[in-house]
Formats: sequence, structure tokens, C-alpha cells
Amino acid sequence: MEKSSSGNILHVTLLGHSFIRRLNRFMNSCDRFENLRLLKCNFLINCRAQGGLTVARLAQQKQLCTFSCLPHIIFIQIGGNDAANRRTNASQVAQDIFAFAMYLHYGLNVNHVIIGQLLCRSELVTYAGYNDKVVQVNTLLQEKIKEHDEKAISFWHHRGFWDNLNYLCFDGVHLNHFGMRKYFKSIRSAVLHASNQ
Repeated sequence: MEKSSSGNILHVTLLGHSFIRRLNRFMNSCDRFENLRLLKCNFLINCRAQGGLTVARLAQQKQLCTFSCLPHIIFIQIGGNDAANRRTNASQVAQDIFAFAMYLHYGLNVNHVIIGQLLCRSELVTYAGYNDKVVQVNTLLQEKIKEHDEKAISFWHHRGFWDNLNYLCFDGVHLNHFGMRKYFKSIRSAVLHASNQ
């Protein structure tokens, strides 16, 4: 990927709901996690997030989706709150996420958009079938990307989050410290992978 003409810095924005907001807090809590542990002479990581966001609400948030310096890479983590609404179906959620990624690439001219895999929640705090819907959304997103042969839009698997729910904190939705460390490493890997495309 071509780097900034103003230097060798790749501008990266992590965009989405409370997972990104909490990741930002996690990175700011310790110097060794700052900037995804990437050299600032090569990468500049910026987080833009709001708790409870759905895809539609994210698309309407000008303060989140307006950039004075256009990112080279945007990682989006969105869709979990959409899936939490019983009235939504997996196909519509996947379509909305993919359409937003297309807007970031074609509408805003972002070089590469990474769609983060939706994660499961404890069914104690959501409805039976939520996690099945999440699996369907993830599958449909991957299919949509293949259908459109989008080199500039990719899907990222957060590895190690499906064997059990030990990565969730007491609320059954968000990540505990162990989960956050894994999530941090996963997003760092996603950014590095995209930067080498």
C-alpha cells in the first residue's frame, strides 16, 4: 500500500461501537499498548467510536465519519447492536455493513476497509438465536466480498473467540481483560496485513 505523500506514515482509523471505544481506553491505559504497539514513524492509529452504535447511526455521525486527513485504512467493528434487534435479519445487517464499507472506499476514497468479524454474546443477556444470527452475518459478509471481488474491502476473523465465551466480562457482551488483549492483537494483525497489500 502506498504511504502518505507527506511522509511514510499510514493513517489508520478504528471505527465503530463500544468495542472500539473500550479498545481505545485499553491502549491509553498503558504505554506499551499505545498506537497498537506500532511505530509512530510508520503508523498513526486513531479511534472513533460511540457505544450502542448501529450501522445506520454510525453512517449519520458526522463527527465519526468526517476526516480532515483521510485514513489509508479503516477498520470497522459494527453490527453487533444491529443483530441484537430481534426484528433485523442477518441478510439486511450484512448488506448494511457491506454498503457502509463500500461508501468508505468509493465515497470517501479510503484505500482499504477492513470489516471486523462480529463476536458472540452470552445468551443470558440476549435472545436465543442471537449467536446464530451473528454467524450468518459473518458468512454473508464474506460471500458479499467474494462476489464483488473487492480487493480494497476485506473481512477479518478474530481468531480464538469462538471456542468458549471466557473472553466476555460480567455483562456478557463486552470483552474482559483477557479478551481485550486478544482483540488488541487481532486488530494489530489486521492493520499490518492490510498495510502489506
